[in-house]
Amino acid sequence: MNLIGGIVSGSLAGLLGAGIWGGVSYGTGHEVGWIAWGIGLIVGFGVAVAGRGRGRQAGLLAVVIAVLCILVGKYLSITMNDESPIARQLAARLNNDEVVISSIADQIVAEQADLGETVEWPSGVDTGQATGKNDYLPGVWKQAQLRWDQMSAEQRETYRLHAAENIRRTAHESLSQVRDGATEEGFLSSLGGVDILFFGLAIVTAFSVAAAGGLRSVDG
Repeated sequence: MNLIGGIVSGSLAGLLGAGIWGGVSYGTGHEVGWIAWGIGLIVGFGVAVAGRGRGRQAGLLAVVIAVLCILVGKYLSITMNDESPIARQLAARLNNDEVVISSIADQIVAEQADLGETVEWPSGVDTGQATGKNDYLPGVWKQAQLRWDQMSAEQRETYRLHAAENIRRTAHESLSQVRDGATEEGFLSSLGGVDILFFGLAIVTAFSVAAAGGLRSVDG
């Protein structure tokens, strides 16, 4: 077996997969865990084809490389998970007056809480997801609607811009917490059940493909 060739080829393939994982996360704002499985597959082929080997040694080498590249991909998927796609989607909703008025309603609710008043919500409403008229008590919504109606067109546009900025800031802070958690507590603490499933499949695939000689270099 060409050990150096297997290491170089497998590593390049795996790092390419890790980069794709990070790029997809950046573009979509979501982690796509099944890409880890793909990393295992291409690492297995890289080790087998360039390493010109098969069997247990090739399989174990592919597993080691795949695990390291998957960890790199996981890190990139977290650190490159940009808030802009999420923020853009949420900010776009601010073109809907009802969504903007709900932001004013949130301010009214906060003002009530600051004054020590009892804050009530309609039954079954998730206060963190309230974005419409039916998500607030009639009195609260009436006050919010009145404030909105009293604004000039210029004031409304300014309010929309401020609300959009608040959304972007909140999205950034939320993602920063995820990133900090991943770096401070380690990768294992950031893994969910689906992650573990795909990571396991990636390891098995990397070993199987490399040990089989890249499926005998695709029967060639």
